[in-house]
Amino acid sequence: MREARTANAWGQMRVCASRRVLMAAGVVLMSARLSAQSANLPRVELAGGFRMAAPVGFDSLEARETVFGGNTRAVLTADRRLTASPGAVARVGVRVAPRWQIESAFALSTARLVAKVREDPDAATASIDESLREYMLEAGVAICLQRAPPQRWRALFTAGGGGIQQVHDGHALVERAWSVYAGGAVSYSFNATSQRAVQRFGLRLDGRAVARPHQVGVDGRGHIVPVVDASLFVRF
Repeated sequence: MREARTANAWGQMRVCASRRVLMAAGVVLMSARLSAQSANLPRVELAGGFRMAAPVGFDSLEARETVFGGNTRAVLTADRRLTASPGAVARVGVRVAPRWQIESAFALSTARLVAKVREDPDAATASIDESLREYMLEAGVAICLQRAPPQRWRALFTAGGGGIQQVHDGHALVERAWSVYAGGAVSYSFNATSQRAVQRFGLRLDGRAVARPHQVGVDGRGHIVPVVDASLFVRF
């Protein structure tokens, strides 16, 4: 009986040891596979494309005058807004981990600052506008949401910040401020031939919410502005 129990114990120990060896081998093989896939991923991404920022509405500006008895009345009211801002964007990204990429972008856009004057007793409704150029230099991070290194489609979470410079018509006024953003992106890539330096190329669509500070707000307030980028990219 004692010999049978000893044999059973040794058999169970061998089974447990075999399972542990198989599990360890599986972990090693999986790690090697992921490392090989990560090593084959392109490291640098260059992109260029189109940017569109949504229009921004500002608080109305009201001019009042004092009348007899110390009361005040509105003389005129101006409704102000910034039109949609089309522009161009260039971006460079460097992969620092299988799912992490550090990015920097430069964007140039144009818009018009429009003020519509109403309730003016001396004139009908009038509209005044001026052109405005905006330069943005951004830095941020893009995190791939898929755990395994993707081949074609990629879903990304993006976040970062940068500097804004607004130049009003004729350089009459130059305003500078900092901004932050957060959003997401999707990209689709095609494989290039192995004989070329370019490993992949494709399309990327970004959507983000940009927090614009009060320094670049006509009404002295901060605003959240939706921004969309559509770009072509190459990866090395």
